[in-house]
Amino acid sequence: MSRSTKYREFIVVRLLIILILALVHGGVYAQTDSLPASPNSETKSDSLTRDTATQVIKDITDTLRVKVSKNAIRSDVSYKAKDSIRFEMQQKNVLMFREAKVNYTSIELNAGFINYGFESNVVTATPIPDTAGLPDQKPSFKDGDQAYQSDTMRYNFKTKKASIKGVYTKLNNDGHLYGKLVKKDTNNVLWIADGQFCPCEDKDAKTLIKTRRIKVIPSKKIVTGAGYLSIGKIPTPLAFPFGLFPNSNKQSSGILIPSYGENAQLGFFLINGGYYQPIGERMDLQLTGDIYSKGSYGFTGISRYNTRYRNNGNVEVKYNTIKNSYREFPDFSETRNFFIKWNHLLDAKAIPNTSFSANVNVGSGSTFRNNFNSSITDYVSNSFNSGINYSKRWDGKPYSLNISANHSQNTQTRDFSVTLPNAAFSLQRINLPLGFLKPKSVAQSLWYEKIGFNLNSAFSNRLNTKETELRFDNARNLSKEFRNGVNHQASLSTSLKAWYIAINPRINYNERWYFDRIYNRYFEESGISENGREYGFYRNYDYGFDLNFSTQVFGMFAFKKGPVNAIRHMMTPSISAFYRPKFDSFITTNSGPNQTPIKYNPYETGIFGSANNMQSGGLNFSLNNNLEMKVRQRSDSAQTFKKIKLLEAFSFNSSYDIFRDSLNWSDIQVQARTVLLEKLSVQYSGAYSAYSFDEETGADRNAALIRTDGRLARLRGANLAINWSFGQIVDQTAGKRKKGEKLRLSHILPSGVPITTNLSYNINFTRLYGRAQDTLITTQSFNAGGDIQLLRTIKIGYTTGYDFVLKELTPTFLNIYWDLNCWELSAGYVPFGNRKSYNIRLNMKSAILKDLKLERRRNLSDQNLLF
Repeated sequence: MSRSTKYREFIVVRLLIILILALVHGGVYAQTDSLPASPNSETKSDSLTRDTATQVIKDITDTLRVKVSKNAIRSDVSYKAKDSIRFEMQQKNVLMFREAKVNYTSIELNAGFINYGFESNVVTATPIPDTAGLPDQKPSFKDGDQAYQSDTMRYNFKTKKASIKGVYTKLNNDGHLYGKLVKKDTNNVLWIADGQFCPCEDKDAKTLIKTRRIKVIPSKKIVTGAGYLSIGKIPTPLAFPFGLFPNSNKQSSGILIPSYGENAQLGFFLINGGYYQPIGERMDLQLTGDIYSKGSYGFTGISRYNTRYRNNGNVEVKYNTIKNSYREFPDFSETRNFFIKWNHLLDAKAIPNTSFSANVNVGSGSTFRNNFNSSITDYVSNSFNSGINYSKRWDGKPYSLNISANHSQNTQTRDFSVTLPNAAFSLQRINLPLGFLKPKSVAQSLWYEKIGFNLNSAFSNRLNTKETELRFDNARNLSKEFRNGVNHQASLSTSLKAWYIAINPRINYNERWYFDRIYNRYFEESGISENGREYGFYRNYDYGFDLNFSTQVFGMFAFKKGPVNAIRHMMTPSISAFYRPKFDSFITTNSGPNQTPIKYNPYETGIFGSANNMQSGGLNFSLNNNLEMKVRQRSDSAQTFKKIKLLEAFSFNSSYDIFRDSLNWSDIQVQARTVLLEKLSVQYSGAYSAYSFDEETGADRNAALIRTDGRLARLRGANLAINWSFGQIVDQTAGKRKKGEKLRLSHILPSGVPITTNLSYNINFTRLYGRAQDTLITTQSFNAGGDIQLLRTIKIGYTTGYDFVLKELTPTFLNIYWDLNCWELSAGYVPFGNRKSYNIRLNMKSAILKDLKLERRRNLSDQNLLF
C-alpha cells in the first residue's frame, strides 16, 4: 500500500468518526480535560452543525480526487498525551495536554503541551504550570544521539528547521551548552545567541565560558565568537577573540602544550610538548620532545592500540641525550640513552587454546637516573625485566608448546642477560598402557597400572654480558658468547599407599644436547697449548632414582574453659631416598705446561650444566608444621567459633649424602610464615650449618658443631620480612568524639573516606666466620607508603623509607591531589636527593580543554629555596 493511500485512509477514518459523533452529540469528540486551552492558541467552538458536517464530507470527496501535496511529510507521525488530545479541524491542529509526545522517524519531542499542525507540519511545544504556577514539563527534543532541553520550541518536520528559546544540551565530550535563543537549520547546525559553555561533567558547575555567538556543528566542532571565562557570576581576565572546540566522540589530532621549569643541572626546560594523532579508530600516536637550555634533549613516542575481541597494548620508545656541564669545561660529559616499553595482550576469545602476551622493559640503565623527566617508580628501580610468551594447547591432546623470550638487567652492576628464544614442548603425565597384564579375576586397579610417563623438552639460547658490551661494532663478539642447547627430561612415576603413608617412587632421566663445547689442546708442531670452543653435536646425560615417603600427623589440645576452644598442630614429615650414579664428563689431556696432564669438563659452561661427576645418594628430610587455634565467640543468639592461624608454615629441610667423604650433611634450611592480627605478614628464612669451622680461614670442618661447641647449628645467613597493609573506611556512625576520648582519624574525616597504609621492614644478614673475615654483613631498611583523603576531594599520598645501614632516607615522594569539580590541582615534592624538586599543576578536567592549565616544575639545588 502506497503512502498516499495510507494518508487518504487516515483522513477518511478520522473525519468519519468525527462526523458520527457530531451527529449523535452535536459536537466534536474530546476527552474530559480540566486543563486550560493551549497557551499558544485561542480555543474556538468545538460544535459542528449538520450543514458543516455535510460540507466536511464534500471536502473529503474533493480531497480524494486529487494528489497529495508535495509539501506533505512522507513518514508517519505518532503522538500521544496523558490527559487529553483535542482536534481543531478548521485550524488543522492537534492539541496534546500533559506528558505529550510526538515521534517522527528518529525525532522525539516531549513537553507539557504540544500543538501539532498536520498540514503545516509544524509543532510548537511549551511547558505547563504546576500547582505553584511554575513551569513544569519543559520541552525536550531528541534527534538521534543529540538531546536538547528548552523553555519553548518550534520545529518543522518538513524543513527540519527549529527555533528554540532557553536551550540546554549535553555535548559529546564532557560539557554542557546553554543558550537564550537558538535556531536549527536543515543540516542540524545550531546557531546560538547569548550562550555559555560549561566544560564540566557536572551541569551545575560554576565554571562557564560565555560568548555572544556559538555555532555547533554536530559530531564535529563548536565555533564561538569572542568570549571569556567566568567563575559563577564573576568574570575572569581569561578572554579570547574566538573559540574552536571539538565536539565528537571520535579522537582528534592536536598540539600538546609543553611544561616549563628549571633544573639546576640541566638548565631551563620545555618538556612533554609535541603532537597527538589518531590512526584510525583502534590506534593512536603521541610524539613529544624535551629540550634543556644546557644542550640536553629527548624524544618520546607512545602508541596505544585496542581491537575488541582481538588484542590490546601500548608501545613507548624513549631517546635522550644528557649533557652535564659545558663542553669547554673539564667535567663535561655526554650520555645517550634509549628505552623501550611494550605491553601486549591477546584476547582469550581471539584464538582458542592460544595465548600471547608481552611485557618488555629494556634499554640503557641510565635512562631514568640522569633524566629529570622520569617517574619516581622508574627512577628508584635497580633492575628491569622483560618477557614475551606464546603458548599453544591442542584439544584432547596431552601436550603443549610454549615459546618465550626473556631479559633482565641490573642498572647498578650493569649485568645484562637475554634469552632468545626459549622453546619448550611438554607432554603431560599419561599412564602407560599396561592393562593387558592384569588378570581377568582382579576388578580393582593394580599398582603398575598407575605408572605414568611425562616428558619435557626445551631449547634455550642465552647471552650473559655487560651493558657496556652491547654495541653494534661488538656484534660479532657477542654472537660468539651465546650459549645454547636442548634439554630433555623424562620420568616414570607412580603413587602407592600403605596404611597412612603415601609412597611415590620415580625414575628420572636427563639428556642434554649441545652444539659446542670447550677444548684444551696441545699442538706438537708449535708447542703451544690452546683453549677455545669446538662446534658440533655433543650429547651429555644422567639418570637417577627417588623414593619418597610422606604422611600427616595431627595433634589436638582442647580447653574446657576460657576463650580458647582448642589448638591444633598438623605435622607433615617427609623422607626421600635418592641415588645418582657417577657420570664422568671430564676429559684428561697432556696440554699443560711441559705437556703435563690437565683434567677439565668440556660442558662446564653449558646452559643446562652437565652430568654428575660424583656419585651421590642418601636421604632428604623435611618437616612442615601448621598451627591453628579455635576461639569461642559469644553472641546474643548462640556461641560460634573462629579459626586463627598461629603459624601458616614452619618447615625444616636437610639431606644426608652417604657417598661424600666428608661434610655429609647439607645446610639446614628453616622457613616460617604467618599473619598476625589479620594485617601483619611475617616471613623468615635462614640457613644453618651443623659443622664447626676453621678459626683461621672460616672453612667448614668435618666435625659436628654439637661436639666442639655444644650447639646444634650455627647461622650462615637469614632474612626477615615484615609487611603491614592496612586499609579502612572511616565510619562516623558512632557519633562525635566524647569528652576524654582520644582523638582518632574517624573524628576528623568524613564517613566513607578510605585510608590505605603499607609498611614494610626487611633485614638480611650473612655471617662470615674466621679471624680474617669474622663479620656480619647486614642490610636493613624500612619503607612506608599509602594515601589518605583529608576531605572527599583531597587526597594525599606518600612514599618514603629509611636505610639503617647507610643511615639515610630512601627516595621520598609526597603528592597531593585536589578535585575542584571542573578543575583539578596536583602537586608533588621530592624533599632531598638527586631529584630534589617540586611540581604544581592546575588544569581543567575536560577532555577538550585539558591543555588549559597552569604548571610549574622545578629542580631544587641546595642553594634554592622552595617557593
